[in-house]
Amino acid sequence: MNYPALIVFVYGVLLLIGGIIGHLKANSMASLIAGTVFAVLTMASAVAIHKESTVGYYIAMGLSAFLTLFFAYRFSLSYNFMPSGLMTFLSLAVFLILFFTRKAN
Repeated sequence: MNYPALIVFVYGVLLLIGGIIGHLKANSMASLIAGTVFAVLTMASAVAIHKESTVGYYIAMGLSAFLTLFFAYRFSLSYNFMPSGLMTFLSLAVFLILFFTRKAN
């Protein structure tokens, strides 16, 4: 597996774990649903990246950009690093890795 695909897949797993933890700690069904949906979409884009699809890169970049903005907004409301600050930096890191490793077609 190439590194961008592996990074995106691990990011998807972390999104799933975060959604489950959010559900268990705060009984938030929205956290569980959103975490699962974004995790599945992210892991599917990781598979597409592994198969060298540029569409997979753009889907993963779009998801990570959206989540960067979402978690940055949540962080600006609470200024609590966990989980919104951590996820802001993690999502931004994934976006930047994908941006600089994508293949131009």
